[in-house]
Amino acid sequence: MNPSLRVLLIDDNPHDRALVESELRREFPDLKAEQVTDGEGFDRALGAGGFDLVITDYQLRWTDGLAVVRAVKSRFPDCPVIMFTGTGSEEVAVEAMKAGLDDYVLKSPKHLVRLSATVRLALERAESRRRAARLEVRLEALLNRLNVGVFRSMLDGQVLEANPAFWRLLGLDHSQASGGIDLNAFYEGSGAMGLLEEAGHLREREVQLRRADGDRIWVSLTETLNAVPGRGRFIDGLMEDITGRKQAEEALARQAEELARSNDELQRFAYVVSHDLKEPLRTVSSRVQLLARRYRGRLESDADGLIGEAVDGVARMEGLIGDLLEYARVTALERGFKPVDCEVVFDRVLASLRAAVEEAGAVVTRDALPTVVGDDAQLTQVFQNLIGNGIKFQGEDPPWVHVSARRNGKEWVFAVRDNGIGIDPDYHERIFEVFRRLHTRAEYPGTGLGLAICKKIVERHGGRIRVESEPQKGATFYFTLPAGDTDP
Repeated sequence: MNPSLRVLLIDDNPHDRALVESELRREFPDLKAEQVTDGEGFDRALGAGGFDLVITDYQLRWTDGLAVVRAVKSRFPDCPVIMFTGTGSEEVAVEAMKAGLDDYVLKSPKHLVRLSATVRLALERAESRRRAARLEVRLEALLNRLNVGVFRSMLDGQVLEANPAFWRLLGLDHSQASGGIDLNAFYEGSGAMGLLEEAGHLREREVQLRRADGDRIWVSLTETLNAVPGRGRFIDGLMEDITGRKQAEEALARQAEELARSNDELQRFAYVVSHDLKEPLRTVSSRVQLLARRYRGRLESDADGLIGEAVDGVARMEGLIGDLLEYARVTALERGFKPVDCEVVFDRVLASLRAAVEEAGAVVTRDALPTVVGDDAQLTQVFQNLIGNGIKFQGEDPPWVHVSARRNGKEWVFAVRDNGIGIDPDYHERIFEVFRRLHTRAEYPGTGLGLAICKKIVERHGGRIRVESEPQKGATFYFTLPAGDTDP
């Protein structure tokens, strides 16, 4: 509360003016009171302004208190006016309240003591009104700057009020919207009426609008059903243009569909071509082998070497076609996932690699391995390729390979570690590419597809694969698989 209260005191009776001023000064020591006794002084005071409060009698020689209230409120709507009077009726009080009177106090010792409290309450109400007005101005300025449409409508879709962004979304300006707008006319498909009540008090949806200029846009629409006492129910809504996002989503969906179709066609092509190549290749292989058996040592000196190279070339081609078929099958075969015991997979792989293990004098071990959800045959391929590589790419010492797994949140992290020749860090990413070989076939046989197949299988299962290695320090291949419902 302002301690230096400025009051315009209007009363013909000097004794009453003195009483009011004395009473107020006890509550407001720095009171500044301007006393008005005639119409000329009143007009002069209104022209100057600068007062915080007006206290007026009802019966004045030159006018009445009701005219004073109207004159003050017309110039200073936020200035509180209190009537201090010994005359007047209930009808007069009601009329004065309608004109903007904040309160009144009767001229009597009994009621004079509550004048200060009445003044304080009137000032507090005026300050609240001013704060509300300032907030309303700020809110209106904010709404006018927003790019989000804000509106209120009747339940039947008739728009009552809205901010500029709302009208821009509909392709209208304020002058076009002044006659009332039915929001249902802009909806593509079902309108607003009835649907909100079925959905409850709050609904969020994405709808398509047809603007006034004929363009179609997508908007995100949030609607709330509100009730205002004495005025009925309304829909308060927010509307935001999401056309760009919807177009991007549609473009992305088309690209994904085209990519899936292209990948499917490519997989079928690779599968069919590889499968059809195997038959003539078998014929060539059998004829070359027959030629080698019949004529080895009976032709010119270099003929045996040429025949041997042909036999080796056919064998490599068969291996390459087989690996290509396996690579194409990774995603071409739509086998469902099921629980896979990785310890059973490990034992199966170790049995199939027994000859290679015995020949290399290798040691292959494991920790406890989990049960995951996946494709049993494909996970067997991953273990076989990684363990087999650990045996094949051996260094000077007898090879050893160790397989382990640890739980990390919602996935299992598998590690296949060996003591082989290692891999230069420059090639850690490239070794998972199709046909990427780091050694000649004379050094290490193979097609260069094994790790590419592992990567494709792991990614099909929603995991990742990588390697940590340095030359002559062995390698550790890490791959992840999502933990299934069977995991602890």
